[in-house]
Amino acid sequence: MTSRKATLLAGSLLTVLAAGCTRDLPTAEPQDDFVVTPFFTAVDVGSTLQMSATLGGAPAQVTWASDDIAIATVSATGLVTGVGPGTAGITASLQSQPSRLKSASVTALPLPTALSLSGLASSGPRGSIVMYRIVVKPGATRLTVTVSGGSGDVDIYVRGLTPATIDGVPPNACISENGGNGESCIIDNPTPGLWYIAFGLWDPYAGVTLTATQTPP
Repeated sequence: MTSRKATLLAGSLLTVLAAGCTRDLPTAEPQDDFVVTPFFTAVDVGSTLQMSATLGGAPAQVTWASDDIAIATVSATGLVTGVGPGTAGITASLQSQPSRLKSASVTALPLPTALSLSGLASSGPRGSIVMYRIVVKPGATRLTVTVSGGSGDVDIYVRGLTPATIDGVPPNACISENGGNGESCIIDNPTPGLWYIAFGLWDPYAGVTLTATQTPP
């Protein structure tokens, strides 16, 4: 069987020979100055990613579109939102020349709806944070996050994505800062979407278990 490498080398050799026999053949493909960034990328379901388009190195006026809005949507400004697992094409078309298109591939990565992690450990400095994420499903009536076992002292901070705060504390949030590792956060009627669970180290910890569940599962 001919290897892929051998086939590529043979193709390259034929190109060189053909170029040597015909002076009129171009030596290089013209460069396209219409660029979409990033070209291949991934975004978590429930998270966003900003895309950009340039023409000749300057910001381009484009119209954005997604070929599968069940996987990823895109706003008029190029902000992509992961909706469901899979890969979607995000296309920018020049407003001054709509037939001129450039597409990028965006893969939406699913996040867990529950966590059960054991043996967690960290010996970092006091106040250091380790972040975990889950997705709360529509219709969930309760989110329960617990920490138990092991040694040391870890605190937890649980928060759903929201830009607002009430008296400095975000709504749909919970903080548990007990001594040791007996921590618990219970949030009724959590907002659907992406939630963060932050482990805040008070004393170095080891052998710790983290559990996050939602009702109904």
